[in-house]
Amino acid sequence: MRFHHYGFSNINAILKHAFGKHWENQRVSAPPALHGLRLRLRMQRAVEMPGMKTHMFKKIRRQIARALTMRRQREIARGITQEQSRRMRRRRRLELKVKYEDAYGGERKGPKSRRWLRRMGRIV
Repeated sequence: MRFHHYGFSNINAILKHAFGKHWENQRVSAPPALHGLRLRLRMQRAVEMPGMKTHMFKKIRRQIARALTMRRQREIARGITQEQSRRMRRRRRLELKVKYEDAYGGERKGPKSRRWLRRMGRIV
């Protein structure tokens, strides 16, 4: 589905059209595959591969921007401020980090200063 036909003036109409009546439960995020593809293209550009499709940079960048804009529009519709959105993102990142540290081992044991905890994202 192409969203540029609709514009971003009425985001709710776009989401209802795309997902039906359960549109609020749908998760809008930039697919990780796009970020991986972007990284591969950057590597190709770095080694100057012949036949590289440079126009893909712009397409991928715009797709990611479109997904992030939709996410922010949905947050605005729910009444979430920008600061709340930022805190939610930080908390999600922190929870993921803690999950990986539990699985693969974390940093050294022992007391840590509040400054260190804040810098490492333990204090939000």
